[in-house]
Amino acid sequence: MKMYGCTFFDNPSPPFSLTPVFSSPTIVPPTEVEPSHRFERAQRHALPLRFRPKLKSMRGLPMILQLHKTKPAPDICLIAFTGKLMMGHDSRQVEWSISELLIAGIKKIIFDLSNLDGIDSTGVGILVMCQAKMQKAGGMLRIAGPHGIVQETLTLTHVDKLVPFFPSADLAAQNFNPS
Repeated sequence: MKMYGCTFFDNPSPPFSLTPVFSSPTIVPPTEVEPSHRFERAQRHALPLRFRPKLKSMRGLPMILQLHKTKPAPDICLIAFTGKLMMGHDSRQVEWSISELLIAGIKKIIFDLSNLDGIDSTGVGILVMCQAKMQKAGGMLRIAGPHGIVQETLTLTHVDKLVPFFPSADLAAQNFNPS
């Protein structure tokens, strides 16, 4: 089957794997590619590429996002974001942190974005999802200190209409009254 000049499953070259810049691509044996009539419809139209990152070579890479949790008050948790909130495995830790805090009974959370350098649509979606989780659990979420491109992105996507913004984490902690 040909589509846009590409041949699917009849390609004579073996599939390959993309890995970080620090190492070379890894060739995957073509034995995993089956004839297209055995695949489901969605799989039939997919490229026969296998993406397998080498985990050993990724261990030394810096994380895109780092979270630092503190408790400015007994019933409030402050999560300081450092780096970039973008698509990838690192952004999932925000979801996990919210779940852990809700299980622990903490229902007042402040996201300090003052050290956040960038955010993409995945990051915006994670913030909105966290607000929905908090609201469903009867909790409150506040965003403190967004600036630059992060604030512009959150304002453009109307996140500021869903979650109250504060200029600093101290002001967000003081104004933790239900709205």
